[in-house]
Amino acid sequence: MRDTERVRLRLEALLACVPLAGAGAATLPGCQGEPPVGSESADRVRSAALPAVKPDNEGGGVGAAEEGASARSKTAVSSATAAAQRHVGPASSNLPELPGYLIGDPPLVEGYHAEEDACLKGNWCGPHESAAALASARSRAELGCPSQLSGSVQGSGQVNRSAPVYAGLSGARSLQATFQSWRTARQREASSNEDLCCYHWFEYCSGRAWVDEGKARTAELRPTARGGWGAPDLVPPGPPVAPALSDAMREWMVAAWRHDAKHEHASVASFARSTLELLAVGGPPELVSATLRAGGEEVRHAQACLSLAEHYGGAAVAPANLPILGSRDASLTRLVRDVFLEACVGETIATLRAERQLRDCEPEGSRGVLQMIAEEEARHAALGWSTVRWALKRGGAPVREALTDVVCTVEARARQGFPSHQTAGVAPTPAGFDVRLAARHGRLSPAADRQVILDAWTEIIGPLAEDLLCG
Repeated sequence: MRDTERVRLRLEALLACVPLAGAGAATLPGCQGEPPVGSESADRVRSAALPAVKPDNEGGGVGAAEEGASARSKTAVSSATAAAQRHVGPASSNLPELPGYLIGDPPLVEGYHAEEDACLKGNWCGPHESAAALASARSRAELGCPSQLSGSVQGSGQVNRSAPVYAGLSGARSLQATFQSWRTARQREASSNEDLCCYHWFEYCSGRAWVDEGKARTAELRPTARGGWGAPDLVPPGPPVAPALSDAMREWMVAAWRHDAKHEHASVASFARSTLELLAVGGPPELVSATLRAGGEEVRHAQACLSLAEHYGGAAVAPANLPILGSRDASLTRLVRDVFLEACVGETIATLRAERQLRDCEPEGSRGVLQMIAEEEARHAALGWSTVRWALKRGGAPVREALTDVVCTVEARARQGFPSHQTAGVAPTPAGFDVRLAARHGRLSPAADRQVILDAWTEIIGPLAEDLLCG
């Protein structure tokens, strides 16, 4: 059985034991704990975990809007095996706008785009040459267009953004813009102009973490007394017993575990905000308490990663101040988009990553940490899928429309190749980097990590999303 199939079955089994909040039952029959994977067929688990969704309105019926959203879901969300289809996106012209996201792990930090609730924002389409003049340094090509624009890139001061070609686009230096593939495809088809590039933009205006070139900041790590954020109970004292590492490889291991610790630390804040957002939309107690518990588990993940960094010879460090992020729009449509990206995508990727890190890992301390992370991230991912399922049931057609929109956007990005979590912020691999030796210590090469992200989408996230939308 492939590891992706095993992770998917585990998520489906966990979902079968997560209450569909508001349905009047604490858990499904027989779910006093996690059911053993394989105790039921995949079809039976799937049918229990992902029921067909209907709106939770007073009439209880499925109206024309719901039927239309379901039909659009079936045509707009293709499975991973249909990746060669031309992506056009949802047919509706009244979709909620999707803020720019890059996909990574963990939620909130890796590639998370700036907030925009109270900021000036809009959409703009223009010729490739005009977009390229504002392309950020981190931009990639998507359908021949730069994926990210910024008002503060080098040379942007010489661009005349008052020219007619930039009508509808902000002229501020705080401009942030993200490419929309489905909007571009639709506008190109409507205008017969293959040179168009379309973007969703906003002017950064809030007191939240400043996003520079599409990447948010995490807390810096500063020297501290040993034991401050470490977890010696999770990692045995003393150096790793096997296999031996060169000084360069050891330094890379320290940097890699510290990188993970920073993102696990920031995930604590992500779950705290998610708890408030659930309360703001009337979230049920089961989901609220599970989200609070997940934040506490991320504290342990951060501690364990910092302990492993010390285990490989790094000095004791602890996170400094983490920028406070403000509130987001309290709506089910916004919640379903954010939870899908941050939990269904991010935490599912994290689960598969930890499973693959475990595959060849030998040191006892590293294995213990990775086993804990793999198990708990799977629960976090299942919590995300359960939250989306609840929002769909309660919100009906508008929420289904918003989820279809974000799934289509992520699917289009998947075809271009997701950025690697391991290559952002981690020290470059040293000369003579030994892929197999790194694997024996529980670390993946950048190429292996990129494959994790692709496999997670095509074999786990995409099919589960399709089940939700088309079930």
